[in-house]
Amino acid sequence: MEKQNTRSEFRFLCPSPCGNRINRTMLVENWTALLVFALLCVLFLLVILYILRSLRQWQPPRARDDAAAKLVESRVAHFQINAPAPNETEKNDARALWDTLTKREVQVARLAAQKLTDAQIAAQLGISERTVGNHLYSIYSKLEIHSRHELKFILRQVEENE
Repeated sequence: MEKQNTRSEFRFLCPSPCGNRINRTMLVENWTALLVFALLCVLFLLVILYILRSLRQWQPPRARDDAAAKLVESRVAHFQINAPAPNETEKNDARALWDTLTKREVQVARLAAQKLTDAQIAAQLGISERTVGNHLYSIYSKLEIHSRHELKFILRQVEENE
């Protein structure tokens, strides 16, 4: 007698409350599907909660910009009130340092103070960007500064002195 290896050998029949017989493998498959469905529902709820929470913290762009502008204005006002006024010796020192620059460095410095990029300065003066960078390096070391913002400040002092 040949032994048949079919699925029916491994199935156990269980009585159901309705009197029908349900396959145990069907029950296991249904429980697995139910568990996966429950996990997906929980994941979906977590995503919804995350979205709602992030929306609650969101502000319209204008409100954020206004808040940032007010903060900047208050800090600028604080700086203007508490900053010491430059005295005559500082103005003279700035002028003395400015006079050490070459004509080309003065041209580059004025354009850099106008917030032009190296490429824009190079195109305007007909020189390479690398040359503009070298001029700015020389300007910064001669004026003992580190940024275009400081360069603009010194240029303003020099122009007020003239």
